[in-house]
Amino acid sequence: MLNNLRYKWHASATEYFGDEDQAKKWMHTPQVIFGNKSNIEYLDTMTGIGYVSDIINRMKYGMIT
Repeated sequence: MLNNLRYKWHASATEYFGDEDQAKKWMHTPQVIFGNKSNIEYLDTMTGIGYVSDIINRMKYGMIT
């Protein structure tokens, strides 16, 4: 189940950035919204995956994160 959610999250990030390399760079870069951690650190739980997915969706639709 977690692997399926991670795949969907990765596909969503790649779609947003338009490039898999850019998405990977973003995944590993600490962000203020994630408490100065990289979002990849949140992908070990369903709650974390949901949080990261929510942030990606906010960015897709121009909502402030």
